[in-house]
Amino acid sequence: MNSKFSISLLLVIGIVFISGCVQQPIPPKKERSTLKTEPIDLSGVETEKLGFIKYYSLSPLNITLQVSQYNLPLKTSQISNFNDFSKKFSLNSKALDLLEKNGFVVVSNPFNPKEEVITRPYKTLKDKEIPIFITSDSLLHLYHIQFDETLRQIEEREFYDRIWEISNELLKVSVEKYNRATGDLKEALKRNIAYLSVGLSLLKPREDQLCPP
Repeated sequence: MNSKFSISLLLVIGIVFISGCVQQPIPPKKERSTLKTEPIDLSGVETEKLGFIKYYSLSPLNITLQVSQYNLPLKTSQISNFNDFSKKFSLNSKALDLLEKNGFVVVSNPFNPKEEVITRPYKTLKDKEIPIFITSDSLLHLYHIQFDETLRQIEEREFYDRIWEISNELLKVSVEKYNRATGDLKEALKRNIAYLSVGLSLLKPREDQLCPP
């Protein structure tokens, strides 16, 4: 689960969204917005090329949005917890200008610039009691890592034995045909044997990889 990672202050700018608030005149109280989506169920869909689609479904959403609105540009002097935040997380003048202009800024990981595990910066922010705003791209990245891990386990548990058996059988057939062939066909079969032999050699486990009997 490794990935080069720069902390986006979308994580940290929760100082505005979560713990802190911009001290602006309070507008008349409005009804909070809601996020609604319709349910999606593709179990009954039939298609030749997208067989996996039948397993997809999405429950309906009905979420009341809780994040208070604010206006740009921001002023750090009006962010209620900015002083506490700046003691734990230092921003240079350029980063501060971008923060005030856009409401967020992207910076390198100030705690460990060489960090590769995507979840650790979140833990660091939590330990330092810096409010966290988790962005959708972070979740999508974790889903991608989880999917890669799922494929790896399928390859090890399901595909390995079958790939070995198929490759080994193809090698035997190629050797048998090679012994009877002549001319260009013999040369082609020789290359097949070399190709399959390399694959089997790479698939063959070392002694230290074997499970004890």
